[in-house]
Order: sequence, then C-alpha cells, then structure tokens
Amino acid sequence: MKSLHRTYQSRDFIEDFEGVCEIEELSTIYKLLNYEKYFQEKEMYKKTVSGMMMTLLFIGMFSLAIGVKPAKGTWTGGTIYIRADGSIDPPDAPIITYDYVTYILTDNITSSADGIVVKRDNIVIDGEGYTIQGTGNYDGIDLSGRSNVTIKNMKITKFYHGIWLYWSSNNNISENKIENNVFGIKLPDSSNNIISGNNITNNGCGIMLVCSSSNNISGNNITNNGHGITLSCSSNNNINRNNIITNNYEGIWLASSLNNIIYHNNFIDNTDQVFSYASTNIWDDGYPSGGNYWSDYNGTDLFSGPYQNITGSDGIGDTPYVIDENNRDRYPLMKPWTPSINATVDIIPNTLNMRGKLQYVTAYIELPERYNVSDINVSSILLN
Repeated sequence: MKSLHRTYQSRDFIEDFEGVCEIEELSTIYKLLNYEKYFQEKEMYKKTVSGMMMTLLFIGMFSLAIGVKPAKGTWTGGTIYIRADGSIDPPDAPIITYDYVTYILTDNITSSADGIVVKRDNIVIDGEGYTIQGTGNYDGIDLSGRSNVTIKNMKITKFYHGIWLYWSSNNNISENKIENNVFGIKLPDSSNNIISGNNITNNGCGIMLVCSSSNNISGNNITNNGHGITLSCSSNNNINRNNIITNNYEGIWLASSLNNIIYHNNFIDNTDQVFSYASTNIWDDGYPSGGNYWSDYNGTDLFSGPYQNITGSDGIGDTPYVIDENNRDRYPLMKPWTPSINATVDIIPNTLNMRGKLQYVTAYIELPERYNVSDINVSSILLN
C-alpha cells in the first residue's frame, strides 16, 4: 500500500497521512544509527601481547589447581529458537528448561544473526546475568506476536533492536541491562506490556513505542541514549518512576500521541527534556502526589495546596513546568522523586521502659525483593 508522507525537517520525523506514524530512522535525529561508527567511538579495544597471554594462561591453570570457578564462557552461533512446542533449537544452545515454562541461560551468547526468537507464549526466560551479544544488526530478543512472556536478568548488547515486540501483548521486560543497541526496546502495535527495572544505556533510542497503547514503563534507568523514550502515534500509556538522565537529544519525544500519563519521573540534564508535536498528555498525578522532577525548573516553593496559594512549602513548585501550550506539569517536584518502600520492621527490645538507662533501640528492617541495603538512604527511614 503506497503511503503519502510529509517531512518536517525541523525535527526529522515523518507523519503518514494514512494513519501510521514512524520515526525517520535514517535522519539526523538518530545520529547513532551509524552503529559501526558509534561502537568505534564508544569502545576501547586493547591489544593483547604474548606476555599477557602467558600470564593469563598461568592464572587459568592456577585457578583450576586451587578449585576457583573459571570465568563464564561464550556460545557462538546463529539464531536460537524457542519453538512453539517448547523445544530449543539448536539443541546445543546454552539454554535449559525442565518444564517448558522457565528457560534459563547457562552461558553467554554471541550471535551472528537474531539472538533468541521466541515462538512460545506463557514462558519465562531468565538470563541468570549472562550476556546476549550481536554484531550491530538483527534483534537480540524477538517477541513478535507473543503474549505473557517474561524476559529478565540478562544483558543485551550490539543489536539493531535489543528487544523487539511487534503485535505483542501482556509481556514483562524487567531487570535487564540493555546497552549499545540502535533501539534498546521497540514496541510497534503492542499493548499491555510492562517494561520495568531495566538499565537502558548508550542506545540510539532507549525505548520506542509506535502505534502502541496501554503499556506500562516504570522504574527504569534510561541514561546516555540519543533519545530516552520515543512515542509515535501511541496513546494511553503509563510512564512513571523512571530516571531519564543525560540523553543527548530529548529525554522524551512525542509525536501524535495522546492521553499518556507521565509522572514521578526524574528528567535530569537532557539536551531537551521534552519534544512534543501534535500531542496532549498528562504530566502529573494531581495534588499532593505531584508530577515530575525537572532539573531545569527554576520555580520556588513558598506555598502549598492544590492551588499553591497556602503559605508554607510542600515540596512542589508554586508554578507549573510549561512544556508547550497543551502540555504542562501542574505540580513539578522540587527534588528528584524517590520511591517509598513498605518494609517489615522488628524492634529489639519490643517494650521500652522510659525509667531505664537504655541507650539504643535496634530495628531490623526486611526489605522487599529487588531492593538492596546499598540503595537505601538510612536518614530517610521513618517509623510510623
């Protein structure tokens, strides 16, 4: 079907008058699409001399002698398939399953084509911290047409698409490192997917939605990409609790995208925090929950209340953060947003005698899964 396009040179995107919007991937808006040059600029290759090789050989022999676990290896080949019947093809691929539901990587993977193509619904693929690496082309994980697939705990690097979800729904992409791809995660025509808790760095575009709706993007660190998040013709998505930091062009880029709810994100030091064309979206969660943190917001916090007319600060700026005439964050946060964590607390002793000479009370705090002690600012702990 032939499409009629109109090109806007100011922001290098194309609007398809037959109802399909795409980002023009060959324009200067994605200078990082020249992935070969990009990888050359981003990586430092070290020369290995024979003396170093002898040293490494000695260390390797010594480690085996004393029972030290050797370093992870790498499986090299073409595309790995998880077939519709649950089988793994080729059979020597470093993935195991005992129930055809949970699939676990057992080694690093270097692929000369697509990394893993999934043909089965209702499964979990656990990377166990291993890496899937490509050559700058193809897809790291292909979830085309898939439903209820979880991808977690792996590093995906040097592909055209790190993770590709086309016509996909109800999938969960969580706790991954997605680095040095042209597109980190791309979702055309997809809905009701969850993208959470990922570190998405040094990609041409971190996360891209095209003609997609009702997806949830939350709790990701999206840093040092060409664009942090891109939405084209995508509506009714939720974008919250993300750190969108130092992306080279826009933190978030929207074209012909409506009714997306965007709040409790930290927009820090992006070249442009937001670019919005023909888009009207919601940029806060109302009062007192608030909106987003913007590192370039220069308002004050002298007042409080839904209308910011009551004397006394409340952590919310007194004036909105204005994006354009149709988009504004009514309640910009004065400090970066941080999550509240509900934890289980045991206090010893559990009974206090105010007449005694007790000097210390010990509180044992059990954190929920996904949180580490090093992530917690002790001064922020409140017992109520």
